[in-house]
Amino acid sequence: GDNIALFTQKEEALFVYHYSSNEGEEKLLRRIYDFEKDCEFDRTLEFLKKDILLTDLDRDKIGEISFAYRKACISDVSPKELKLLILENGDKYIIRGNTLISFGNESYGGDKKIDASFDRAPPAFLSHAEQLWEEIVEEVY
Repeated sequence: GDNIALFTQKEEALFVYHYSSNEGEEKLLRRIYDFEKDCEFDRTLEFLKKDILLTDLDRDKIGEISFAYRKACISDVSPKELKLLILENGDKYIIRGNTLISFGNESYGGDKKIDASFDRAPPAFLSHAEQLWEEIVEEVY
């Protein structure tokens, strides 16, 4: 069937809805919700739009949606929380960490934690996610 991914955000929250549509029947497969509320400093909550990708890495004729976003409530140049997700047929695979900030010879952040969900994913998913992570982790000022 067809798949629909809807990416939306308000000032304090972002949402991703993944639907499948088969023979006129729509089904919500996964909803992602994250927020940065009550921020007294500079709020960052943004999808990295260039990194929203549709693939079929395991060639099972079921597409995967890969996307990433940053969030923070900070008043200085500090690493921001970074999340990279792959959704397939209702399953979610995620890498969590923070952005890498470089000043001259010093770097801050760049940490990542690969979720245990990748243990049950096809190996190509983690390889793809780690490659994307390397492309997006560094913030350039």
